[in-house]
Amino acid sequence: MVLWVAAYHVPKHEERSNPVSFRVFPSVPTVGRGSIVGLPGRGEAGRRNWWIPLAVLALLGSLLVAPAPPALGVEGGPDHLARLSACVGAALEPAGFHDTEGSFAEDAADCLAHYEITLGTNAEMGLFSPGQTVTRLQMALFLTRAAGPAGVDLPEISDQGFTDLDVGSASQNAINQMVGLGIIEGISSTTFDPHGPVARSDMARWLARFLSKAPTGPGGTDIDDIEPDEDHFTDVSSVDFRTRAAIRKIYEMGVTQGTSAFNFSPDREVNRGQMAVFISRMLAHTHARPAGLTVQAAEPALSGDKDITVSVSYRDENHEPRSGRLVDVFTSTNPEEAFDDTGRCTSHVSPTGLGRACVMDSSDHLTSPAGYVRIDLDLASDTGALRVWAWRGPNGTLYDNNARTASVLDVRTLGIPTALEVSDDMPATARKLRLGDTVTFTFRLVDANGDPVPKPGVEFSLGVERWLNGRSFRHDTITKETGPKGSFEMEFRHTDQDTDELGDTAQLDLDVLDSGMLEVRDLTTVGMLTNDGNSDDRLLDWSDAEPVITSLRLTVPDIYLMASSDGFGARNRARATLTDQYGSGVGSRETIRFESTDPSVTPNGTNRTTNVGGVAALAYRRDSDSGAAELITARHNPHKATARQFWAGRIPAGTSGSGEVIIVDPANNRAVVVAGEDVWLVEYGTADRLQIDSRRVRILTFKEALTVGDKLAFETPSTGTGPNTYTPHQHLTP
Repeated sequence: MVLWVAAYHVPKHEERSNPVSFRVFPSVPTVGRGSIVGLPGRGEAGRRNWWIPLAVLALLGSLLVAPAPPALGVEGGPDHLARLSACVGAALEPAGFHDTEGSFAEDAADCLAHYEITLGTNAEMGLFSPGQTVTRLQMALFLTRAAGPAGVDLPEISDQGFTDLDVGSASQNAINQMVGLGIIEGISSTTFDPHGPVARSDMARWLARFLSKAPTGPGGTDIDDIEPDEDHFTDVSSVDFRTRAAIRKIYEMGVTQGTSAFNFSPDREVNRGQMAVFISRMLAHTHARPAGLTVQAAEPALSGDKDITVSVSYRDENHEPRSGRLVDVFTSTNPEEAFDDTGRCTSHVSPTGLGRACVMDSSDHLTSPAGYVRIDLDLASDTGALRVWAWRGPNGTLYDNNARTASVLDVRTLGIPTALEVSDDMPATARKLRLGDTVTFTFRLVDANGDPVPKPGVEFSLGVERWLNGRSFRHDTITKETGPKGSFEMEFRHTDQDTDELGDTAQLDLDVLDSGMLEVRDLTTVGMLTNDGNSDDRLLDWSDAEPVITSLRLTVPDIYLMASSDGFGARNRARATLTDQYGSGVGSRETIRFESTDPSVTPNGTNRTTNVGGVAALAYRRDSDSGAAELITARHNPHKATARQFWAGRIPAGTSGSGEVIIVDPANNRAVVVAGEDVWLVEYGTADRLQIDSRRVRILTFKEALTVGDKLAFETPSTGTGPNTYTPHQHLTP
């Protein structure tokens, strides 16, 4: 029996998905889509850190392999992610690559094009060719071009003795420089193989060497300071020691996350889209920043304590740092009132230094030798918004917002966390897991409304106890802290080493031992979490027992449908699924009986037989134009499941009244209301009279205000033509 444990601080963004990123508010010029949270790094070329260290605690109690079965796996996720990004602001402007639009590599390809690291494969046709395998020559070109923005000094060009470089002078120079710098190696002393493919193991080794040569930027991590957890990937034992160390380090830095939870696939070839993502993540740990002024925040949101650190970078058109330059930075907690009609600043803006806001003078911030301004903002009062402007101009110039010359950052306001919500990815009807299955628990901070609070660095103490065939064999206390989204994950798995016999079981007890002042909300499938760590807690079971029917699930495709009496009736479909103790469909040729509380439904009281997946479906119709709330029941002795379906009728002409909003469908400009025994469909449009507290509003304002639980007043003209009147009274109904 083997139990694997793994924890991730960030969602699993991998080369098969989007790079880790965020997008600031679109109402102002975009200044960033890529802040990533991790360890702080070292700033200047001498690797002296100007960024105030932010403590990121290592996970305590790394789980080692037990000397006797069951063997324990490794706990540990990427602990050294970059807190700032190279792919922000101007670096994310579209580069014109048509074949990356909407793909995982879109932002990364645009970013590399901004830094002139890639030119694409066909500029006239706008092609980047993300699926094309990266060659060793292309890799040398990429890294040579990335050296400038990253602050890597390239050596003088000298022949490295390769006899197969008939690839043009620029490409030969790139190869010779990368080899001379000790980043890329040939496949022999005289052969480079420029057109050969780049494997993932090559990528890891070369990017790690590049990072070792590059000065560490603000929010980045010095790769030479990283001491990785035990091997996270189980398929890298065949590579050499140095390559394996490189794989482990770039995983810790978030450059790669593997091809699956525990596989790196070192021999798999890398395509251009994946390589763009790798390099963009790598650059986040360096001084690479877009041309011009760029404002970023390591935490792009205000939490309850209202503290935030802002980084302003200044680069020339070649992405070289501009040091000793004055930059005026000002803020507003009321950005909509920050400027008058002429674009001049109002009293709603505040300076961030000794100088005056919106005036360029000698009291403004001065960029560091590496081209940065660092500003700590400590807001003492509550605020619903914070906007930061950074700009430059001639001495004595007043800022003109109408000219749009500033780099702007909007900072979100977070709710205050009141609870730690714990959920898992088990099927909803599962009672246990099969031996060999993996379960992922997600711990996330939420506010009083249950909305996520992306506050990193909140620490929790967890108790983990494991059983094998009824015997407790390990008890650990683990310290975890939330990542950039205010959450963290833990993965557990048991495998069956004795597959010839049935009857093996394994169990897990997971408790939050210290949650501070936060409530622990248990949303786990089997309800296994408590706050006290008692051995009598509900345990999560793994088993190799044969599947048996344990539950019945019933679903309908839409929560509401239009009522109709056109002679054919409105049609619906109910789907019932028998599931086993593992949450999988089971039970071929079983009988399911469907019943409805609505007398207009036909057929009613009908039996259907399940297929091999334990699924039985019933298609039925309802011939009535009156609204109603239907309760559908599926039965399979001793199991029963129900689902509610709303049939919404149209409000007759000349009708006025009000009802409680039970469904909001903003995509179709619809809502469903219940008024006594009636269920009405409200369809609103720009021609209708839309009001909030008798005040006429535009349709977008109306849609934003309308919520479930509102009391919606309605009035339709007696002629059936003309505008309808709709007025929601907010929160009159609990």
